[in-house]
Amino acid sequence: MATTILTTVGTSLLTGRQRDRPWVPRNKGDPLPPESVVTEWLRTAELAAASAEINTLNLLGSLEDPTRFRVRLIHSDSEDGKFCALRLQEFLETRSLKSETRRVDLLRYDQGSTTFRRGLKNLVRTLFSEIDLARKTGSDVLIAATGGFKAEIAYTNVIAMLQGVSVFYVYEDLGELVELEPLPLQWKRESFRALVPILEELSARDVLPDSKIQSWRRTHPEIELLLEDMGGGEVALSALGTIIAEASRLPVEEWPAMSTREPSAKNGMDEAHQNKPEQTSHVVDKLTKNPYVEHVRYGSTPPPGLRAVQIEVVDATNGELGVRFGDSRKSIVLIVGTTARGSAQCELIRGNLERKLRRD
Repeated sequence: MATTILTTVGTSLLTGRQRDRPWVPRNKGDPLPPESVVTEWLRTAELAAASAEINTLNLLGSLEDPTRFRVRLIHSDSEDGKFCALRLQEFLETRSLKSETRRVDLLRYDQGSTTFRRGLKNLVRTLFSEIDLARKTGSDVLIAATGGFKAEIAYTNVIAMLQGVSVFYVYEDLGELVELEPLPLQWKRESFRALVPILEELSARDVLPDSKIQSWRRTHPEIELLLEDMGGGEVALSALGTIIAEASRLPVEEWPAMSTREPSAKNGMDEAHQNKPEQTSHVVDKLTKNPYVEHVRYGSTPPPGLRAVQIEVVDATNGELGVRFGDSRKSIVLIVGTTARGSAQCELIRGNLERKLRRD
């Protein structure tokens, strides 16, 4: 199954510093350049300088191996945002990389702060929706958050942590891909459980009369953190409130405790064992550095030819997983002991390890 890359789209394609762009300099309010001019320029542009989005997608390996990925280009509700997303989609098609665009309604800065705040809430809903949609198809999910408004990136990071999704950036001055790995973030759901009815009503109706919130304010003053005054005696969920409302619908995931062992103490492999694929040391290193892994040992030697990493639960009661991988000549199965106990926790850790190993 292809990995889905949710890509926030900015306007670096139009505003980048590379001087050979035919439309540079372009000032605020200037007409958009002809589509054909941008398309032709992208055809020969350096990937690292073409746009922040293209640079990030390239460093993630999606242009080199497009069959393993699909891209969702999430753009603002502006002409510039739409223009850039469509040109990027056209470019990705020339690289055989499947992509679709999705506009976030009201996410624009030229119609006042109220509209922009509503746009941020729509962004929150869009990201939750896109992650859920991808996972229902069995797809792994990554977020490329190099493009877009700064406020987008802040909320995107929070959502990614709640959903266990890695976020990737490219810092322009360094030119390197940086991964913000998901933390095993377990927010105190019980702290907001009593607020779920009013949060759901606000989420469904967008605004409510302030009078309807007064009793909630008296009994649950923490609700103030999740609201914003819309004027005219009406209130709505803030972007943070929208995150809490959406997160309240997520299934409860109980992550296990982290291992207290040092990575070097987790490695139980026999270095003298010869019949192992070349990447074994790299895989073992990644496994022992995982905070939920307790030990790694040799399991068995299956027939050669297995290339993609496969991970399965071997013993749910004791938290043991089998990690199978190889090349054209050799294959191996490693037994990985984890801090997980029971099927639910083992599945969480299996997914965590699979995402990290398959990304390499």
